Amino acid sequence: MHRGPFRRDLRLGSEFQDHLQFNFLSFSLAEEPAERHLDSSNLVARLNLPNMAYHPEAKVDIYEQAMRGLVMLEPAHGRRAKYADFVAMHADLDENEWAIYRARAAKEDDMAVSFRQKIEEEGGEKGREEGREEGRQEGRQEGRQEGRQEGAHDGAAHVLLRLIALRFGDEASTSVRKRVDAADLDAIMAWSDRILTVDALEDVFR
Repeated sequence: MHRGPFRRDLRLGSEFQDHLQFNFLSFSLAEEPAERHLDSSNLVARLNLPNMAYHPEAKVDIYEQAMRGLVMLEPAHGRRAKYADFVAMHADLDENEWAIYRARAAKEDDMAVSFRQKIEEEGGEKGREEGREEGRQEGRQEGRQEGRQEGAHDGAAHVLLRLIALRFGDEASTSVRKRVDAADLDAIMAWSDRILTVDALEDVFR
């Protein structure tokens, strides 16, 4: 995966004579055009898009396609988390590139974005808006604080119910709506983290 020259054979012997010679079956990811594999159904190829050759300006696009491939092709949540770290490490996005990716993914409601990040961002934005409105009526500081808390709760509950619907169906989401709405923010956040690894709805609330 490293760029630059690398050995393609191995010779065993002395300075006077070779006794054994091996030729490696090698493939240079750094020389392979990433554009050939953007829609590949091969998980290994999609995860290694950041290690392939591409124009520097396409780095965010390459990362996005790698993460889309991960979500579509890897069903196991534990491996998803591990492979997501692999992709992020090799993509090596800077702060500006992360901001571009998050903005684009949020706009597209992209499931490749961290579930917890979506919860925090959606709840935080709603809380800021409600806080501004209450602050105008009852005191700016107090209103913002209450608005952030209520907004974070409502936003977290909304996203959790949406994730439950995606994983277990609309009926499952409807059946637990009252329980989620009545729970505090810490419980909702814990359930949202747990949904990444469980296989049954009841295990989310254990």
